[in-house]
Amino acid sequence: MTDWDMYTTQLYAFDPDLSSILSVYLFLVLTLTVHELAHGMACRHYGGRVSKMGFLMLYFQFGAYTDVSDSYLFPKKSSRMVVMLAGMITGILIIATTALLWRVTDETTWVHHTSFIIMAVTGWGVFFNLNPLIKLDGYYILSDWLDIPNLRHKAFKYLKARARQLFGLYTPAGIATTVRERRIYLSYGTLAAAYSVVLITIITSLISDFVIEYAPE
Repeated sequence: MTDWDMYTTQLYAFDPDLSSILSVYLFLVLTLTVHELAHGMACRHYGGRVSKMGFLMLYFQFGAYTDVSDSYLFPKKSSRMVVMLAGMITGILIIATTALLWRVTDETTWVHHTSFIIMAVTGWGVFFNLNPLIKLDGYYILSDWLDIPNLRHKAFKYLKARARQLFGLYTPAGIATTVRERRIYLSYGTLAAAYSVVLITIITSLISDFVIEYAPE
């Protein structure tokens, strides 16, 4: 049996009782905190200032944030990209460390069980953060790579204007855009809007199932 087979077998065998869910949530908070600290430390490394850090709710999920807007003032794009990638790089290091512990420890020990939870939670967190269709790390990396700040806002504004034109409604004159920008706005805006609707629907369904499962009779 390969390591991947062992991982998927243990993942499917994971018992989602209340205690396990609380453990996952706790480790999620811890890894998110480390993730955001990594962004802040990278920003400070390049001379930027971190004005705010805190916690928030995003799509009904707990999250954390670090204000690294100073990184946009860095003259080198590579420095800005490192700041945005710092959280995911830290996550990969956590995954590597816990994967090693998970692999070499006995299946009956708490170290093995805890390492598996941290590895799985962090892994899915890194994967989720890479998605550029929501305003997480992947989005800011894409926005910086395309040299289009506030990409999501501009794309949605462009879609709204196109929709108003389609229905023959008055559309205020907007900022002039290039052919490249219009293509990016149309593609990104359509994908991001569709993904947001699907994601909210899935999360709402999961929360509803959880409430029904554990609601007192």
